[in-house]
Amino acid sequence: MKSIRNCSALLVLPLSLFFVSCSTVQRVDLQRSDLSNIERVGVLPFGDAPGADAGRSGQVVAAVVSGQLKEFTEWRMFERVNLKDLMKERGFQASDLSDPATATELGKLMGVQCVVNGNVSQYEIGSIPFLFFFVFDKNVYRVSFSCRMIVVETGEVLWSASTTGTSYASLEDAANIAARKLFAPEKRVTPTGQKERNGN
Repeated sequence: MKSIRNCSALLVLPLSLFFVSCSTVQRVDLQRSDLSNIERVGVLPFGDAPGADAGRSGQVVAAVVSGQLKEFTEWRMFERVNLKDLMKERGFQASDLSDPATATELGKLMGVQCVVNGNVSQYEIGSIPFLFFFVFDKNVYRVSFSCRMIVVETGEVLWSASTTGTSYASLEDAANIAARKLFAPEKRVTPTGQKERNGN
């Protein structure tokens, strides 16, 4: 009986991880009327998470966020290669960009209407016992971050949000999962019962 209980506990761990990864995140409505006049946006490097695995976490998450916004909006995203050159030329450090004044100053040089900045709070590789005919340790990747969109001219924050993603594949995949929770359009049910994105 004891061995059966132990195996049941090992099976519960991956399932509990699944339900935690599916926890509710407040989605950012990118179709809001106050965002309709936005055309050019720049995603700045995020602040890195603590930990040995997190040295480039801010750059990875910022690239993921930029890609998701490009996929789900009509905004023209400032090229990240050009941003790197601009920051080097003007002496901006990624660690300074969490400050709204610094972020908007850089945004003016980029020629964008809004910037998105943020911080990565978790970017780590762990492991859990996993039961599949036999017990083995399986890597699990967790990424958590917060971000906000700031109007360059006024400093107004249009939205702010935080999210978490968990994956068995990679840290970048966990970041993509986290970002899609924020930005992917909600599904709605049509009269025929088929799901489709809002606005389609």
